Amino acid sequence: MKALLTNNKGRLWLADVTVPAIGDYECLVKMEACLFCHTTDQHIVDGTFVCGFQDPSILGHESVGIVEKTGAKVRHLKPGDRVLRVYSVYPGQKHDDCGSAWGGFAEYGKVTDWQAMLDDGKLEGGKVPMPYMQKVPADIPFEKSLLMIPMKEIYSASRKVGEIKGRSFLVAGAGVTGCMFGMFLKADGAARVTLAARRRDPLEFALRHKVADDTLLLDGTSQPATYDTLIDTTGSMETMRKLADSALKPAGQVCSYAVYDGMSKPGFFDGLAAQHKFQRIDPAEATAHDAVCERLRNGSIDASPFLTARFGINDWEKAWASVRNRTSLKTAIMFG
Repeated sequence: MKALLTNNKGRLWLADVTVPAIGDYECLVKMEACLFCHTTDQHIVDGTFVCGFQDPSILGHESVGIVEKTGAKVRHLKPGDRVLRVYSVYPGQKHDDCGSAWGGFAEYGKVTDWQAMLDDGKLEGGKVPMPYMQKVPADIPFEKSLLMIPMKEIYSASRKVGEIKGRSFLVAGAGVTGCMFGMFLKADGAARVTLAARRRDPLEFALRHKVADDTLLLDGTSQPATYDTLIDTTGSMETMRKLADSALKPAGQVCSYAVYDGMSKPGFFDGLAAQHKFQRIDPAEATAHDAVCERLRNGSIDASPFLTARFGINDWEKAWASVRNRTSLKTAIMFG
């Protein structure tokens, strides 16, 4: 099968690897699509992510596919089921001498029936290692499932900011993450949502698709209003500090979602936390699965406009260029 590999030193290439074998509790999955996480995947390819990866490793974690075959002890999944977070090689393991950068950019992958393992007492301490490997309900169509992974990540994080209804929010960053924060905040009754960015195009996109009430161009001349909460998705400590100092109400809070260079160091956020009410809002993706499914069913959210580019696996170079050049808000590799 074809898979997209990186050496974590700036290089990305297409290679042939074997289809993964499955164990008793695993399912072989035919990949339908994998989306680039524009920030994280670039960090991985460039070797600047907070944790290291083997050279080479198979890239991709926003993956969706259809179960083709099940292991002997699988009981909660069946052929034809659509599943999320399909990996050709699991974290910490190897496949054809390739490590795992989760491995979603491959024609086949696998998922595990964690519930069956729990039922059979096969998980130490009853803890599921990858709870985000979840089944998509049959009544949710493929097109709506494509963006479920980032939607669940963002919605689970937005639920950690505290009270939303009637409050004002400044979201730093107008990429797909910022747009999704805006979408969920508005759906949950925020009084005002402003998206801030350095480029006009993504801000115009946010207004056009009604995920922001207004926007702020970070050009050094615009003066922001004051807000109850700042959510940073940019990964720039400088931007977060400046907006925290200039755009928050006296009792306002700073919520940090992005990945920052050096954030794994002890005390990385201490300076900011000493001056402002500060909170990390890391995602708990699996916890938002049912809620996001219900919102997709009732039509209260629609993230489909955010997927702005699609390519086949053989056109991966064009797909990667759309990520690098920021010509696409969200790019998918589609598998035939």
